[in-house]
Amino acid sequence: MMTKPFSQPAASACRYFSVLAAMGTLYFQAALPSFSHADDRVLPADNRTNGESTLDNLAQVMEKMRQSQVALGKSRDATLAATVLSEDGYIIAKASEAQQFKPWKIFLQDGSDIKVRIVRNDHELDLLLLKVERQGMQAIEWGQSIAVQAGQWLCSLTGSSREIRLGVLSARTRDIPDSGVVLGVLMGADEAEDGVLIEEVAEDSPAQIAGLQANDLVVSVDGKKVTSNRMLNQMVNARRAGDVVKLNYLREGSPGECEVRLASRSRVMMNWAGEDFANGGTSVRTDNFPEIIQHEIPLIPADMGSAVYNIEGQVVGLNIARVNRVTTFALPISVFREPIEKWIKEDREKKSRQ
Repeated sequence: MMTKPFSQPAASACRYFSVLAAMGTLYFQAALPSFSHADDRVLPADNRTNGESTLDNLAQVMEKMRQSQVALGKSRDATLAATVLSEDGYIIAKASEAQQFKPWKIFLQDGSDIKVRIVRNDHELDLLLLKVERQGMQAIEWGQSIAVQAGQWLCSLTGSSREIRLGVLSARTRDIPDSGVVLGVLMGADEAEDGVLIEEVAEDSPAQIAGLQANDLVVSVDGKKVTSNRMLNQMVNARRAGDVVKLNYLREGSPGECEVRLASRSRVMMNWAGEDFANGGTSVRTDNFPEIIQHEIPLIPADMGSAVYNIEGQVVGLNIARVNRVTTFALPISVFREPIEKWIKEDREKKSRQ
């Protein structure tokens, strides 16, 4: 049973504007202007992002960054960002977000597309490791997570145009606990054994996106009959963010069915409280990560799976969840690089034995 949260618009607004003041967007041009005081002092050159040295650095690595990001999806109009890890075609993406883009292909900037093979789907890190049969791909250059400090400038690519955007590391590295998964509905009181009544549907929730409405009576989940709120909750809680469940329901006595892609409870509750303001959307899974770094680069859910770079063009993390209109979580490379390299090594050895 879900309880509708109290709204905190004032706190959200204060956080937004404080973050916005520290955030920049770079289109390979001046990102943040210098400022002066009455005594003509200006922002020190080493703190600017529109200086010649910064632009020179980005000019040298821009094309390399773009070539090492590809698109994963079923068509060029329905894709998710993915990152090239090796010259022989190992690619990483966000697993829970990728499910809606099946059947998968990799789309390259030269206009070609390639079939992919699934190497591993790792729930703990929400990572999908894929392999394409292509040599000579532009792989990322690894940086050092330990060099990432609060206030440090970071950049990522966004959209099909591979536009470079700039922001800052805005919070300490930490874990994000699991909040569970939900449909995004309030259920009515148990009154009968013929189903579960939906009393309210949350805005922008999995249930609303799937077309469920207030007063619908849910009668089964994946073909299993439900007769109580508790039973429905148990069926949902056994799943993971990104999983799809099939619901059968009655609407004014007429049968209907839909598929619902479950989302993190924290994501749905935040949207229900008005935190996201429907500005670009949030990721399906926004919690249950062993360790994250937080930044304020303006991205969208489809950018998750893209790399986070330092100003020298080295990868220090992987975007893993757009949490609200200004905040994105990224996995630091200290968390995912070692297991990924292990999975790649095991896959290469397996293929060599075949």
